[in-house]
Amino acid sequence: MPLETAGLGGAERRPRRRRVLRWIGYLLAGLAGLVVLLAIVGAIYQSVESSNDLRAHSPPGPSCRGKRFTRCIFIVWAMEAPL
Repeated sequence: MPLETAGLGGAERRPRRRRVLRWIGYLLAGLAGLVVLLAIVGAIYQSVESSNDLRAHSPPGPSCRGKRFTRCIFIVWAMEAPL
């Protein structure tokens, strides 16, 4: 029996199927948007917490902030060079 002669006419069946597919598309788009939003929030959180961790627990050795880079590298090398 063809779809057009079933209990519901073909004209009534197709819009319902399209409506269901449209809602499935909305649901998938919403989930994809949520994943992207959570990834952005996670990246921001990671950046902030890494900065806070570096500030609270600075690495050992001389602090080279605000000094010339080559001079700082030389000082670090001189401290680590074997005698």
